[in-house]
Amino acid sequence: MCREARSGARGGRISEVLAGAEDRRTITTVRRTPWIEVIPATEVPPTVAAWDLGAGESAVLAAAARSPDTIAVLDDLAGRRCAAALRVPVIGTVGLVVRARRRGLIPTVRPILEEIRAAGLYLSDALIDQASRAVGE
Repeated sequence: MCREARSGARGGRISEVLAGAEDRRTITTVRRTPWIEVIPATEVPPTVAAWDLGAGESAVLAAAARSPDTIAVLDDLAGRRCAAALRVPVIGTVGLVVRARRRGLIPTVRPILEEIRAAGLYLSDALIDQASRAVGE
């Protein structure tokens, strides 16, 4: 199983996730999720710093670039472009939700994606429809 370096994950920039948490649900979920691996913050290499990304994206890419079995979870387009240039595998939030559904970890994708959209991540109706169709909903 591959590790996932997530923008906002513990050890990367958990402060970004927890600072925006308006309810205890987010904090509790992050702390109770056993597959979120705590890794020490690492120095951002010049190859990542040159992209002038946000702190979270830079931390994720720095960690992922050092570990070939890691998939970076990024939604930011500039972060995804940097990952492609560094040949770091990437998945986005929608991809994670679809993967969770395919593995039977969640019953449906639409309500979760709508909740994520309500929390502030831009997801178009077309993207939510596409994700739902991809899992046969």
